[in-house]
Amino acid sequence: MTNLFTELKIGSMTLKNRTFMAPMSLGYGNPSGIPDASQQEYWLARAKGGVGCIITDATSVDPNTPYLGNTLCFRSDESIVAYKQFTDRIHEYGCKIIPQITHPGPESISSFFGVTPISSSGYLNSMWQPTRALTLEEIPGIIQMYAKASYQAKQAGFDGIELHCAHGYMLLGSFLSPLKNKRTDEYGGSLENRARLLIEVIDAIKEKCGKEFPIILRMSGSEKIEGGNTIEDTKQLVPILIEHGIDAFEVSGGSQYDAPNKIIPSHGEPCAVNLNEALEIRKISSVPVILVGKINSSELAKSLIDENKVIVGGKYDENTLKIEPTVMDNVSWDDLIMQEEIFGPILPILTFKSADYIIEKIENRPHPLALYVFSQDKKFIDKITSHCRFGGGCINDVVVHLATPEMPFGGFGESGMGAYHGKFGFETFSHRRSILDKSLCVDLPMRYQPYKTSYFKLLKLFLK
Repeated sequence: MTNLFTELKIGSMTLKNRTFMAPMSLGYGNPSGIPDASQQEYWLARAKGGVGCIITDATSVDPNTPYLGNTLCFRSDESIVAYKQFTDRIHEYGCKIIPQITHPGPESISSFFGVTPISSSGYLNSMWQPTRALTLEEIPGIIQMYAKASYQAKQAGFDGIELHCAHGYMLLGSFLSPLKNKRTDEYGGSLENRARLLIEVIDAIKEKCGKEFPIILRMSGSEKIEGGNTIEDTKQLVPILIEHGIDAFEVSGGSQYDAPNKIIPSHGEPCAVNLNEALEIRKISSVPVILVGKINSSELAKSLIDENKVIVGGKYDENTLKIEPTVMDNVSWDDLIMQEEIFGPILPILTFKSADYIIEKIENRPHPLALYVFSQDKKFIDKITSHCRFGGGCINDVVVHLATPEMPFGGFGESGMGAYHGKFGFETFSHRRSILDKSLCVDLPMRYQPYKTSYFKLLKLFLK
């Protein structure tokens, strides 16, 4: 549980802990491309708070191709000096900082200024503006833009860079994703061809900045939609990308156009939504793997990188949605497995101090669908079953109450309402309609306004 706050080495960069502020558009900025006072204070507050590494907003390799209205970029030597003053302030708190280097490509707002955005293939972008396919002749110039911007970041005091290549989004993402890349030349078709531009960009950055200059790659572990890159595609690329100099992977997921709810996980998405893909990548990666996506508490973050708690089973097949019967030991109430209702063959083992301790834990959480008590102590059994609210359960057995038609089966509160089995199911799913049949012979005037004092006196007599 303490691993979260231990050092982490990414290439030549050593972080004081393993927490990151993921890149996001803040809505601040100015036309100069230099962080304005609001942006700087926002990031400085995170550095003061103890985060290990800050990844800034998207930073365009082409100052003339903005991502948003006020996009970060390096416009001149003067801007590099201004950036250096900012990164020096961040470093005062022992925090590392890297920019997210990208060419906005199809996501650029340049179409609103009369310039058609470039992409892997011509298609409508997320703003329903047409894009045009990047020509072969233009590609070397784009690669050099990436190298130059990365070198400028190094000059400005950044500790490394992150390349954006996720979600079928921006230029590199549009080339890597089969959902967007429909080219028929050496930059389209096969996975190897779709990754060609990315690899050429990595090679150019390492040549310009030196092999020791860290590069983190943000990519989708899976685009999570039919026809998109799968986890198997990503795993095929991992060793190749490491060979060309990637120092860490930041694993996101989804596709900007087709599955945006996987990129910015909504309320209905599970916590740590990209965990399975990150674990698969970690198995074959010789460099660190960073997880992003609805990790909204330090306890959750700790549980994700804690020691392996599976003592039996643990295997699963994402394609068939099958999970091997699994037993987990040394589990705490803060672990990820305890944050959601478990519908599957997974048994976490937690120790308890007393019946009161169990009751407190159960009653302070959503009420369970079922409760099973194994004990020969009748007082213990009575105390647990009488003080805990749950849908149904068994004593010294499991599940069989579900197969007993004479007993109602159902949830309680968030675990479900109503019950079924025989008459119980009939009553639950039947609507008992009430009808009051009133005679028209008598209609007391005291029911209607204006109310007189004598009416209240009369009512008080009846209520005594």
